[in-house]
Amino acid sequence: MEAVIDIGAGSVDVQVMPIYISARYRKIRRLINKGGRARWPIDKVMQAYGAQDVVIHTGGEDPMGARVLGNGRPVILQVVRPGRRPDVSDVYSLLNDSSYDIMLNNLTRVKASAVVRMKARIRDYVITYRVLAITSSPVTDENIRSLHDYFRNRQVVQVFRRGHRVRRRVSMVYELDGRVIRDSSWNF
Repeated sequence: MEAVIDIGAGSVDVQVMPIYISARYRKIRRLINKGGRARWPIDKVMQAYGAQDVVIHTGGEDPMGARVLGNGRPVILQVVRPGRRPDVSDVYSLLNDSSYDIMLNNLTRVKASAVVRMKARIRDYVITYRVLAITSSPVTDENIRSLHDYFRNRQVVQVFRRGHRVRRRVSMVYELDGRVIRDSSWNF
């Protein structure tokens, strides 16, 4: 809590300082709700802390139809005007509700400066995309090698659409791996 005393006006303004929680998030579903955004357990955070709002600070954006797997991506939750300050270990069980698209792990309290440090490291993150391509035409190992040669050390422009807003990000493809899977259960 921070108190601002205005001696001239004779007033005292008490400001509740936000809580910053660092975590790793995983987006477990490709399913996107009708608003075009993944459902975060923000209402649970607000409930646990008795907060007015929660601001989500992420290390970059994810394509809308992509899942985030593995150990996830970094995120910092800024809990605005908390009424309570429980330990993050007490809040952890509330946040992993299967009705949400986002799962949060490795929760720790951090200082506000962690947001700036996380966002400064965005370009250092390595992202792995896994794609399943289905085709009615035969694919050979030579086709896979050709794709590998084409994309090796190539810049790729990713386009993110959020409503009317369009952002472009240039990334590098450092490695491409693929294999042909033959399965007679696919019907075209």
